[in-house]
Amino acid sequence: KMKVFPESFNVIVEGDLTDEHPKYYHKIKVIYKFKGKDLPKDNLEKAVKLSEDTYCGVSALYKRAIDLATEILVEE
Repeated sequence: KMKVFPESFNVIVEGDLTDEHPKYYHKIKVIYKFKGKDLPKDNLEKAVKLSEDTYCGVSALYKRAIDLATEILVEE
């Protein structure tokens, strides 16, 4: 509904493992990278928030178990 058309869109996931065995991710950072001209950052932020908080069951599960951070990058 927000009609945003980026030239490219990538998702980058970074994580930190514990030192002890069994090793597991205790921190995850999801980076949403948009590229395009005149992209409205507020619309992108709303879309990412909706996807993480409303539509994505995996995101909801991870938020309860680990430190999950989000970053939005916009390039022209």
